[in-house]
Amino acid sequence: MTLNQSEQQGLKSAILVHESQAGVVEHCFCTKEQAEATLRASPDADTGASMFVTEEALEAEMVYSTSPDLRARVEAAKSKLQFDIAVRDALNRNGVPADRILRVAVYKAIKELRETVLRPVC
Repeated sequence: MTLNQSEQQGLKSAILVHESQAGVVEHCFCTKEQAEATLRASPDADTGASMFVTEEALEAEMVYSTSPDLRARVEAAKSKLQFDIAVRDALNRNGVPADRILRVAVYKAIKELRETVLRPVC
């Protein structure tokens, strides 16, 4: 079955993992264009997002419901975004300026400290 261009534009072929306005990480099914618009706006909104798109003209919800691998990938993206939000919130609480380059450097320094100095002793 071949869909014409107007039918494809309304097709919810994407899964968007994002932070809701309530601060909760969730996923939704939307058009590819809606997902791309959210991804483009994410840096300005000080949040992140991930997008999964079906390869053919298929509804993402149908693929999601039948693919354990895709569900696992979506859950992994949600966990990563939740972690990124926790880091962002911790940096905000501790007064780190919102400069992206500075925040990446601070995060790398914290990660290095955790891996070298703060390793648990068994």
